Amino acid sequence: MTIWACVYMDRPYKNNFGRGKHMTEEKKSGAAMHIIGAVLCVVFGFFLVCNIIIIVKGTLHPETPPTVLGVAPMVVLSGSMSGTAEDHIEVGDLIFTKQADIDELKVGDVVAFMDGSIVVTHRIVSISADRTEFVTKGDANNTEDEPISADQIIGQYSGRIPKVGDFALFLQKPLGMVIFIGVPVCAFVVWDILRRRRETRAGDEEKEQLRRELERLKAEKPAE
Repeated sequence: MTIWACVYMDRPYKNNFGRGKHMTEEKKSGAAMHIIGAVLCVVFGFFLVCNIIIIVKGTLHPETPPTVLGVAPMVVLSGSMSGTAEDHIEVGDLIFTKQADIDELKVGDVVAFMDGSIVVTHRIVSISADRTEFVTKGDANNTEDEPISADQIIGQYSGRIPKVGDFALFLQKPLGMVIFIGVPVCAFVVWDILRRRRETRAGDEEKEQLRRELERLKAEKPAE
């Protein structure tokens, strides 16, 4: 009689093991999706905060390019720095400039400077002995620019992302922020809420199945 009971209980034990393994795989898959979603949410959130900072700074101080963490993103509108140089700049590029150390600047560096109300990004071709005047030139231009003072230099070129300038400008507009940042963030939040509810419901159903299985086993267990 005891042997029969052990053999009989072996079947639900195997089923529970398989079900538990399936639940473990589902949990691993859900955890991976949660991590991916969280990373995307952080990335989109970062871009959202950067856009807000740029918009606010640009509104409060329109005379200079706004910066985020010491870096000023700017969109290139002319081809004066196009060419084959390693640090060439093309129309439509999104470029980044960092704060320039006037004492460390040298011939060949690319700097951004104010020419009236316009930001120009050109290469330094000569520096005065007292480092108070700098002469610049666009790589694609035939003539040098008028000398500029150190006070006009607002940053040193540090890198670019090719051909995403128009997209970056669109992101700063309300519609662009809603479409490319607000919608994905909201979608992730909704997805996460639904996922948690689904996991909770699945867990409750599993507990109910186990409870019924135990009750059935108790009811069918033969008397000693």
